Amino acid sequence: VATGGSEPHLVDLQVAALDHIAQHPKCDDVTPRVIRNHTGDYSCELETATGTRPVWITTWIEGQLFAQLPHVDENHCHLLGATLGQITLALNNFSHQNAKRQLKWDLCQASWIERDMEAIEDTQLRHLVTDAYTDFERIETSLAKVRQGVIHNDANDYNLLVTATNKARHMRVIDFGDMCHSVIVGDVAIAAAYAGMHLSDPLQAIDSVVAGFHNCMELSDQELALVMPLIRMRLAVSVTNASIQ
Repeated sequence: VATGGSEPHLVDLQVAALDHIAQHPKCDDVTPRVIRNHTGDYSCELETATGTRPVWITTWIEGQLFAQLPHVDENHCHLLGATLGQITLALNNFSHQNAKRQLKWDLCQASWIERDMEAIEDTQLRHLVTDAYTDFERIETSLAKVRQGVIHNDANDYNLLVTATNKARHMRVIDFGDMCHSVIVGDVAIAAAYAGMHLSDPLQAIDSVVAGFHNCMELSDQELALVMPLIRMRLAVSVTNASIQ
């Protein structure tokens, strides 16, 4: 059940993307599948006490949250990158009229934080965010020169589910609510930003996420050069947004 104020066209975007990913041979069970209702539609509307809300049904995804794993290693991070690479490949030929949207979490639109950084009360933290923004200004024009497409855009550690058997680990991705049309390398940077919090050496985690993605979908030298500045900018956006709230 969508939250109050949810826009139906953004639900349509999520539903269409999940249906598209499900058709890809290498993405079986990597994301939830959307179930059609008795009229053959993927979503409908429900009247609630607070107004009309979009409703849709997906399959259940099994696993433990990446954020709550008792131990995270390089292999987890590599698997994260590879899983995200598979999803990106599946979305490679996907387009949707609602994917180009105004979204504060789209790294291509992240320059909005410049006017709100004063909301960060901690001086040292504000300095770090300012420094990240200065670095972002340096590479901002490069974003228009690298590949773009529809991306998940929020592979944080609470949107990743991990299962393990005697033979292998599996990772699955949920919550497509922030998906948008943006730079493809942005997905890598976002995932790496959160994975980096789980290893004593964050650079090791970042390197493993990038390597896993690169093995599935090769990144250009120009894209690789953007990973670190975009990681810092994702964290800067998160800190600024939290300070405003």
